[in-house]
Amino acid sequence: MNNKKGFTLIELLAVVVVLSVIISIAVPVINTQLKKSKEKAYQTKLEIIAKQAKQYAQEEEDFLYESSLRYNGYVCNKITVSELVDAGYVDANDKDLFDGSKEVINPNTGGSMLNEQIMVYIKSKPGASGVNIYNGSIISKTTNVSQCH
Repeated sequence: MNNKKGFTLIELLAVVVVLSVIISIAVPVINTQLKKSKEKAYQTKLEIIAKQAKQYAQEEEDFLYESSLRYNGYVCNKITVSELVDAGYVDANDKDLFDGSKEVINPNTGGSMLNEQIMVYIKSKPGASGVNIYNGSIISKTTNVSQCH
């Protein structure tokens, strides 16, 4: 009686087929989760940056009030992430924003966010003398910056 140890070709093929089925199911699920986590990281970075832009506008009121940019009853101005870093409103040591190279990276594209513009605006209303006065809270928005003209 011959007592050979090992797997037959059929057994090996069955294992390969089972593994390929598992991989074909797992890869799309993993890719979807990676995309979701990158988008969430991007949104978190935008929220942090928008909050800092709002703080900048509140503390540097002339930045907003002297702007000639208007949109739908709002006075607005644009600022880049790089300008916020230079002004000290975004901490270059913030690990939520910066990677090891002191660069704010967009998790979706892998590109820099330092030149990304944030629109900061405040609602205006006509005053008694017909001159617009500003009231309400300052709002910052990282999209549709082209609306401000």
